[in-house]
Amino acid sequence: MERIVVCDDEAYARRVLQMKLERAGYEVLLASDGDEALDLVRTHGPRFLITDLVMPKMDGLELCTALHTDGRLPALRVLVVTSSNDRAQRARLTALPGVVVADKPLSPSQVCAWVRAQMQPEVQG
Repeated sequence: MERIVVCDDEAYARRVLQMKLERAGYEVLLASDGDEALDLVRTHGPRFLITDLVMPKMDGLELCTALHTDGRLPALRVLVVTSSNDRAQRARLTALPGVVVADKPLSPSQVCAWVRAQMQPEVQG
């Protein structure tokens, strides 16, 4: 069973994603900020991380940078969800291997579709 860490400072957003992903057959670990998510990734070695960008303590960019420094990217696939239009911040995120940025609102079904797409073998041409 694939393991996913969901990180968002909004409890409702975490819970909705958890329910949808668990119904789709994934094991879901929850974090309310980047510090918690980093600990979960280091401890449990998930294949995927879905995180909000704007959070207290450690934001999504700091989290992704720490994961890159740890050497966990691109093996760990990361979806950063945000309503921010900060182009510089987005550019720094997408420059990290394995990180994709998506605009809010993003439905739980869209998140599940992203996870499924990441699990498909790459087509070599």
